[in-house]
Amino acid sequence: MDITINNITVTLQKKDRTIGSEAPAIRVKMLNGETKVIGMMADSVQVMISLPFPNSLSDQLETIISKHNKSSNIYIISSKKLQKNTDTSFSSTEFKDYAL
Repeated sequence: MDITINNITVTLQKKDRTIGSEAPAIRVKMLNGETKVIGMMADSVQVMISLPFPNSLSDQLETIISKHNKSSNIYIISSKKLQKNTDTSFSSTEFKDYAL
């Protein structure tokens, strides 16, 4: 499977995942410098949102994130820093590593 990041095509080398199978865990460095392990068992729901462009965070998605961020761990992964301000402890630009 191939993905495109910043106009560069990257071939994914991991096995394909299917719905209902175990989620892979990954270490991701957040914009605040903290490294988090996401995808493993957690006390609350983990939501991973991948956004392709710096302007991809819509007002509607922001509203949903604001509504559920107290009861969920919502991670926003993008290839570049988003144009809108986000919680830097739950935002990352390590899209390539995350996608692999």
